[in-house]
Amino acid sequence: MSALYLPLLVIPWVITCLMMFRPVRKASYGDHVGTDAFTDEDAREVGQWLMAAKVMSTIATVIGLPVISALLAQATVRYSQRRREDQSLSLAQFFTLANRSWADLRVMLRLGGGQSTSPLLRFGALLVVVSE
Repeated sequence: MSALYLPLLVIPWVITCLMMFRPVRKASYGDHVGTDAFTDEDAREVGQWLMAAKVMSTIATVIGLPVISALLAQATVRYSQRRREDQSLSLAQFFTLANRSWADLRVMLRLGGGQSTSPLLRFGALLVVVSE
């Protein structure tokens, strides 16, 4: 899932960075003399590239929360498995993670920094806030 989501994040960013300095198929935005002049068609192509980047960015924003929630659910399974003797997860923390509380603002506000929170829950809530 993240293999499909990551290009939707990176490609618009790369296109935007490239377009800041030059068009995709030209050496620069500057004055060109002769056959390499910047034409109206070149300007339309720049607009199309920017529109494609905006569409991909919008798609990434729309599917961001479900993708992040699915990845956090997978991380919760791994996080809840005790791998060392000093690791512990209370039952309240376990159920809070199992309920995917990182996506529910009301639950996060009610929990605050109490006993039912865990580092993964706080990290998940931060990712959800940043993805919006």
